[in-house]
Parts: sequence; C-alpha cells; structure tokens
Amino acid sequence: MFTRRDVLLGTAAAGVGALLPRTNEVSAAPSQPTTPVGFSVPPGACDTHVHLFGEEPRYPFAPSSSYKTVPATADESRAMHHALHVARVALIQPSAYGSDNSCILDGVKRRGAAARAVVRIDETTSDKALDEMHRLGARGVREDFDSLAEARQGLDRAARRIAGRNWHINTNLRVGMLESLADQLMALPVPVVIDHWAGANPALGTGQPGFDVLLELLRKGKVYVKLTHIGPALLPSAPGADPVEPLAKAMVAANPQRIFWGTNWPHQGPRPRGYKLPALAPHNEVDDGALFNRFAVWVPDAVQRKTILADNPATLYGF
Repeated sequence: MFTRRDVLLGTAAAGVGALLPRTNEVSAAPSQPTTPVGFSVPPGACDTHVHLFGEEPRYPFAPSSSYKTVPATADESRAMHHALHVARVALIQPSAYGSDNSCILDGVKRRGAAARAVVRIDETTSDKALDEMHRLGARGVREDFDSLAEARQGLDRAARRIAGRNWHINTNLRVGMLESLADQLMALPVPVVIDHWAGANPALGTGQPGFDVLLELLRKGKVYVKLTHIGPALLPSAPGADPVEPLAKAMVAANPQRIFWGTNWPHQGPRPRGYKLPALAPHNEVDDGALFNRFAVWVPDAVQRKTILADNPATLYGF
C-alpha cells in the first residue's frame, strides 16, 4: 500500500512544498516531472486531461481568446508521460483555439494509437467534419457553461450532435449546478465527463451543497469525474494535510468505474500580473510526479488504481 508517509519520505529532501504545484512560478517551457513516481503504474494508464499549444501562424489562436501561450508540443507531452510511466493520453481542446481543432488532432497523429482527442464544435461544424474527426481519433466534445441556462441548452444540443457516434460530452459543470441538472443528466443518452473535481471546494469538504448529488450521479453511473487540475485552492494547509483527499476518497467510494485522473498539463492558469495580449503567457511550473504520488494516497488500492487509470479510459475513449 502506498501511504502518505511514503510520499513525504520520498520528497523529504525538498520538504512538503515538493508535493505541491508551484503555482507562483512560471516557465517559458512546459514543466516536466522532477519527483519520481513512487508506485506501480498499471499498463495502459491514461492521462485524461492534456492541452497542446503550437506556434503561430500554423496554429492561430481564436480572435475571441483572452490569452495566447508559448508552445506545449506533443513530443514534450510524450516526455512528461514517459517520466510518469503513463502510456495513453486524451488531448482536450483548449478554449484559446475555439473550434479550430487542428493543433490537438495533429497531436493525436504525433502520439499515435495511444492518443485520443476531445474537440470543440460549433454550429458550422458539419456531420462530415465530425466523421473525419472521429477517424482521426476524436471521441468527445468539450462544452463549457457559465450558467445553468447555458448548461440546460448546451447539454441537449451537444447530445443531439453526437448521437450515434459513441462520443461523450466533456464539460465544466460545478457541484452547485448539479441539483438543478440532475434529472437532465439522468436522461441524457450519452456519457458526461465533468472536469476538475466538478469545481468542488476542498475547504467545504464533502458536506458542501451539491456534493451529495454528485456522489449519487456517480453511484448511478450517469457521470464521470476527473481528478484533475490542482490549483492554489487545493493546496494542503499544513504538513501532512491534504484537503482534497476526503473529496477524492468519497468519489472513489461512490463508484471507481466513473473516476478519471489527469495532469492538466501544461498547466495554464491565471495569467502573470500585467499580462496583456498579444504577449505569450508562460506556463505554470508544476511537478506532476509529486501530484501523481498524491493520487496513489487518495486511491491506495492497486485494483482501483488500475480501474481509474487504465480500464475506465480504455472503455470511454475506445483504446
């Protein structure tokens, strides 16, 4: 069993800070893991949340994008996954490119059969284009919602567009939305994947509003949740403390067959102070090896780790 003590011992030389994403540091290049992985990663493990960025003008940022960023390439992502002993990846279309999916689809080509894509589409995306993206490795659409009204309309619209394609909806729904959306989510004919802990606040614990609804949706197998993107709000407040651990363990206990893990590499987040377009924003400096070791504390059972890291992605993404 891989314990928190193992994590702390493995990084004692650098202190507890080595376990945490160094969100106050930025880099012109995407970060690579520095802490060795301290547990046995199952064959076929998949990182389900990675973004790629290319150089302009080949990969132009959308005119509506609030930022531009330095490149984070498929080859750099491959090096990061090699260090983590992770064999597969789901590439997620970043908002900065809008519905121009060329960068991640080229990334799938570069990463080969071990890669899949989640794309963004709009009203101009044809069925023929969806067919071609499926051939290239796309298996889902990304939909972000800022309000309940957007979510209600967007979930149904996306489900209609991907009907019959064996795709899923990847979305940013938050726990506070779920009570109002529960019946709709139960009725949707396609799988729904919710990013980044469903926006749960670790300071509020498992009793926060909407978290019980999330657990019930997991138990009924109606949604997947990604344990991805640990930002400043998720940092331990004291040595040995991990405020997200109760959330993670509650989700896994509800249904390990509906849980994913991912890095959120290359760790885009708040822009540096004073950032203005058209400057290229740097990436946040994060030690994904240390974060991956935290996952092994949240999920100490090797069978459940295999379910989450390998089996679930193989089923949803069709590896």
